[in-house]
Amino acid sequence: MTEERWNHIIEAHPELKNFKEYLMKTVRTPDNLFYNEFTNQYIFIKEFDVFITDNLLVYVKKLNGEGFIITCHPISIKRISRRIKKWKKLNP
Repeated sequence: MTEERWNHIIEAHPELKNFKEYLMKTVRTPDNLFYNEFTNQYIFIKEFDVFITDNLLVYVKKLNGEGFIITCHPISIKRISRRIKKWKKLNP
């Protein structure tokens, strides 16, 4: 992940400033993984007990065979279910 992306994430979600390793762990070993064929994006989700909402959601885009992190944020289970309705569930 580039420094520019990390700065973008913590600018939008300053509560994640000390949680960069959680983001990386979510991408390495997600609890759930979803794919959207129209946008060629993936959603990686991992549950952590350090967030009020319990889950970290990471958006990853694949372009020219390379994946890059778009953004991430904490999210509740209720919001996840609304967010992924049109995404295909993959095995992590």
